[in-house]
Amino acid sequence: MARDARRRAPKAFSTLTNAIRGDQVSPFEGRVVAGVDYARAVEEGTRGGAFPPVRNILDWVKVTRQVPDDPAMDQADLAYVIARAIARRGTPAQPFMGPAFEDNKARAQRRIDAAVQAALREMMR
Repeated sequence: MARDARRRAPKAFSTLTNAIRGDQVSPFEGRVVAGVDYARAVEEGTRGGAFPPVRNILDWVKVTRQVPDDPAMDQADLAYVIARAIARRGTPAQPFMGPAFEDNKARAQRRIDAAVQAALREMMR
């Protein structure tokens, strides 16, 4: 599931993608986490109201090579305009974990069933 979530995650810097990790907590429990503080905002989207860090937006503008339509604006101006729009309107959801879970749920259930059967066979010896 972690591989599928990484494939689905939006990529600009790949920070989110690289933060997605899966581990086995116990023989019957696995966990996949996106270890960055903004993962939920990406997955679920945001409402307006909070002004995002303009520096982060500027970094995104530079990495994705965004160019302002207005020749009088530079990339810092564009980053501010984008941040203001996010503060007013929020951001749309870009689901990556939920769809990965749904697509991998049946496979996970088969693995759990196989582990239970193996444990039962071991107990019957």
